[in-house]
Amino acid sequence: MIMTLPGSISYVTAARMPTEKAHGVSIAHMCAAFAAEGARVELVVPARRNPISEDIFSYYGVPRTFSVRMLPAPDFVGRGLAHPFFFFIQRLLFARAAKRAGIAHGIVYTREPEIAAAFSKTHAVVYEAHRWPRGLAGWLTARLIRNCALVVCNSRGTEAAVRAAGVKRTLVAPNGFDPAQFEGPVPPRAGLGLPGGMLALYAGSDSSWKGAGIVREAVPLLGAMSALSVAVVGGRRAGRDGALVEIGRVKPDRVPAYLRSADILLLPNTSGNEESERFTSPVKLFEYLAAGKAVIASDLPSIREILGPDDALLVPAGNAAALAEAVARLAVDVSYRARLGGRAAALAKAYTWRARAARILSSL
Repeated sequence: MIMTLPGSISYVTAARMPTEKAHGVSIAHMCAAFAAEGARVELVVPARRNPISEDIFSYYGVPRTFSVRMLPAPDFVGRGLAHPFFFFIQRLLFARAAKRAGIAHGIVYTREPEIAAAFSKTHAVVYEAHRWPRGLAGWLTARLIRNCALVVCNSRGTEAAVRAAGVKRTLVAPNGFDPAQFEGPVPPRAGLGLPGGMLALYAGSDSSWKGAGIVREAVPLLGAMSALSVAVVGGRRAGRDGALVEIGRVKPDRVPAYLRSADILLLPNTSGNEESERFTSPVKLFEYLAAGKAVIASDLPSIREILGPDDALLVPAGNAAALAEAVARLAVDVSYRARLGGRAAALAKAYTWRARAARILSSL
């Protein structure tokens, strides 16, 4: 397929936007990144019930360089119908609504295989894969995306699963970060609700495989290190219990301030979960690197795609004692902590959202 790039890109997704979940960060920033590469970008999403009242641009802190169109579509999930069958039907109906609404000629970019299938005969479709389902669902997904111009895989583990299903037009492109959100002075910790002294910090949801529970288990194991605190940003709780500070959920564009305020950043993904071990490309990983802080991360294949032993302190996944030991080590070893922070900052340069967008466009 011969194309003139970047041209027009329609990011069509059935996701609720804005959303508290990490995929919303990727969607918003990729739209801005494609626009920065010179494309005319429209984000097309369903008009779903949303507890977030802010618009996409202010919630994610992205420039108003792309347009947003919200289409009327059934919202089964908003009515409490969360079974996978209803997700599937909701995506099908939204794909139909998007076809009827008219999408600009050019590239359709999507994260849903149903939408990929709906547009693959009329547009150059790029499908972004963040995991790969097993069994019948995997077979069906492969059928739905078989005519895509490109399948963007967030990890090598995802690409291996996609290719095993018979899809060959692939590109590995991990997630990224927005350097503009890491510029300027670091806000005082007091204004962020963070304590003084040495601070280790986890940012992310309470999903069990992401390891927030491991962080909480590690805190009592730190012993008598009175000057050390541990913060959890993004969980469901808020308050303080001894050395543990729970900040609760914050807007995505405020997360970088918390990361830059910490001394040590924690990425404690657990094992025994295929998404954690093979498929994930955590947005927070790249934001951790951009913050230029020492990172302690689980030693998993998905993480080792980005981090080697010289880039971070790698620990056994799901082991609270090992995590506590690593935190204690970095808290007292100033030179090691500084060396890891410098390595993180250097590594981050390759993982901006705009660099990711440019790679995807050049691969077409």
